[in-house]
Amino acid sequence: MTQVGSPSGPAAAPREDGVLHLLREVTAAHAKLEKIIEDAFDAGPGLPDLVVLSTDISDELDHLRGRVSRKTRASPENVLLPLVCLYDERVLLRVAPLGGSEEWLRVQRRDYAPREDGGDLFFEELAPLVPRAEQLANQPPSDERDRVLLLLTLYRFCLSEGFTGGYAGAPDLLRERTEEVQSALRLLVPPAPRAAPLAIPQPPESWLARLRKALSL
Repeated sequence: MTQVGSPSGPAAAPREDGVLHLLREVTAAHAKLEKIIEDAFDAGPGLPDLVVLSTDISDELDHLRGRVSRKTRASPENVLLPLVCLYDERVLLRVAPLGGSEEWLRVQRRDYAPREDGGDLFFEELAPLVPRAEQLANQPPSDERDRVLLLLTLYRFCLSEGFTGGYAGAPDLLRERTEEVQSALRLLVPPAPRAAPLAIPQPPESWLARLRKALSL
């Protein structure tokens, strides 16, 4: 498998509402992956077959990776890494009370990054995106701006879904990191213009307006 940071082949950059479309793809895949995990642990008492569960999660992520690779020039592994860390954490929280933490083969380690500490890796990969967003805030549209917007959107999605990683015991610090991501997104998704008088015909809702709604900005 390609490692984090590996370049990807040519693909259409996520211009205009591409980020929004990818967020919809991720949301749909997320619902499937959550069900895969829930069904595995609800099937009976004790640990589920963790090898089967890991394979099922990897297979669904591979399908998503294929769709992502066709819609952005950003490395699919970079795009999906925060999600992988989220699902590894989901499983670890379920297996820990059952004594199965050592038996879980992390999807992140196997397919994305040869490390065990996804909780730290998540925030290490996130950290440079915030200052990069500040640098790109007043720049014209570009592949790099799209890449940073897409990645920040996915990191925020995972945080909103409850990912804690290395901040599990530090809610105040976790809140700070989350607010930093939110502020960085606001730099790349500018506020909506003031509404025109109702007598003036309104233009169709832009992709930025739809993305603002999706991100609750």
